[in-house]
Amino acid sequence: MYYLKSKRLSYGMNIPTTLNEIAPEILTSLTKDVIVAPHYAIVALAFKTSLFEFAISINNNKKDNVKIVPIIAKTDSDLYKVGDRPIVASSGIELAHHVAIPTCISTNAVHGYFIRDEQLTKDSNIIGAANLRTECTKKQYTGNLTAIGITDTTPSMIESDNKVSIYLLEFKIIPLNSIVGVMPGDFRLDDPFIVNDKSTLA
Repeated sequence: MYYLKSKRLSYGMNIPTTLNEIAPEILTSLTKDVIVAPHYAIVALAFKTSLFEFAISINNNKKDNVKIVPIIAKTDSDLYKVGDRPIVASSGIELAHHVAIPTCISTNAVHGYFIRDEQLTKDSNIIGAANLRTECTKKQYTGNLTAIGITDTTPSMIESDNKVSIYLLEFKIIPLNSIVGVMPGDFRLDDPFIVNDKSTLA
């Protein structure tokens, strides 16, 4: 998890850095109060980005092109289970119904977190402290390194940490008949074409 904390807001957030951290039990907890009609499923869309890229996208007032991984978050189907990766047309995702699940790691919530930090900057008692978006766009945010106990840092360490991949979530409801197949969440291909011993390459 990646720890994001404004100097001016009373709470921080742990943001997943791998898909494994978006576990089925977490998705079940997030969607437990949503009643889904028969033959429909909730799909979590995991947006892969970094704090640096996300902060830049706020500056540009648009969403940059990011990798999106769909994950089944709730279903009554016997064919699929929570955590599976559905194979579905991108148009099916784009036209799906949005579900406003108020998790703090939704794209809108993280965007709002940055904006609220900026609104508090002018009245802050932390004189001279940059706002969170400025720290991230300049690759100077150190909150995550501090949270994991690293205080003796270098500029290159901080810059690298600001570029760590994170996953933000959105949720959609799609019809089951738009899912043409699934892959298990822990899928690992045993690729017969991989040659690990470079000495055997021609």
